[in-house]
Amino acid sequence: MVMNRKSNWILALTCLSCLLVVSAFSLAGPNGDSSKKDHNLPPVQDQTKKLPSNLAVNPDYVLGPEDVITVTTQNVPEMSGDFLVAPNGHIMFPIVGDVDVAGHTLRQVQKILVDGLQSQLRDPQVSVNLKQMRENRIYILGSVRQPNVYDFKPGWHLSQLIAAAGGITDPANRLTAVLFRNGDDPKKIPLSKLLIQVDPNADIALKTGDTVYIQPKETIQVNVVGQVTRSGLVQIDANQGAVEALGAAEGPTQQAALSMAVIHRGNENIPVNLYDAVVKGEASKDVIMKAGDTLIIPQDVDQVSVVGTVAHPGPIILPDGRTLTLSQAISEAGGLAQRAKNSCTLTTIGKDGKLVSKDYDLKKIGSKGEPDPVLKNKDVVFIPQSGAPNISDALGISQLYYVLRAIIP
Repeated sequence: MVMNRKSNWILALTCLSCLLVVSAFSLAGPNGDSSKKDHNLPPVQDQTKKLPSNLAVNPDYVLGPEDVITVTTQNVPEMSGDFLVAPNGHIMFPIVGDVDVAGHTLRQVQKILVDGLQSQLRDPQVSVNLKQMRENRIYILGSVRQPNVYDFKPGWHLSQLIAAAGGITDPANRLTAVLFRNGDDPKKIPLSKLLIQVDPNADIALKTGDTVYIQPKETIQVNVVGQVTRSGLVQIDANQGAVEALGAAEGPTQQAALSMAVIHRGNENIPVNLYDAVVKGEASKDVIMKAGDTLIIPQDVDQVSVVGTVAHPGPIILPDGRTLTLSQAISEAGGLAQRAKNSCTLTTIGKDGKLVSKDYDLKKIGSKGEPDPVLKNKDVVFIPQSGAPNISDALGISQLYYVLRAIIP
């Protein structure tokens, strides 16, 4: 009987020990640490906003306007929440303030926020997730009639987006389209290639989320005065020269002395031979203009006179930048009139200021090897009448001087 009681006590103690071991194991969990499980706390809920199941986000996804991000700052609920990226690409975040997030990845935005919060929080723990991806939108800004956000149409090319925005507001040769896409280096497309040359390679395919900026060229204002069709302030591209300024003034008049053009810049006068640059096409003769410059195109006042027995006696303007020979001057005066001699007298003013006269046989010039003299400013060509004395015999050198003064002021 005693043995039975003793056996019962042993059995009871054994069962009690097993029960205590099982209870302790349950409290500690599979790793045996009871501190990591508190049955008095509710289960932790995942507060991260989940994306739609069909929205796969690349970790390098670049944020843009109309994206919605969820920012969770550990243990600081007032610095957590959903933030809509504004049209300017910014969000307003507590403590950090205005944050430019467009063009940055989620990871980059996370670092920006952490850096900004460190002034107020010690070792801030921040997570940034994409809650809602922007819709299929595309952006066009700059020199178009209706810069705005547009619903992206599959298959759209650059020309179609420009058309949707109402077209361009400036000449195509002054505009460049700059494409911004997912943080890639901006791509530039001169609109002259797209809209003037109609180059199909310039009509690039677009993607949702693209931003296109129609960029005008940098321009400067310069003044053009003198012998031009439209004098006054004109606008040219930065780094363009006097040739373009002359073109913006609608070109020179017939009296323009292009070879004697001058650029006035501050206290400096810079000569520029626009005849060689424009007529001869020598680009090296052009001079780059700067904002505020004044381009002066003087009048061509150099002239010669053809008098005597010609169809149209009188002064002839020396052509700017070119030579005028004796025979050419007679031709421009209408040629020899009736009873004109086939000879002439050319009177010039020498280096010493004295008059020098020389007779020429017009029949021998050119055809028989006699040189065709090049005329200079204030030269006088006299064609005598057949049977009359030449001018030097009739008037004498001293009297001829006064004739020249009367003919050429």
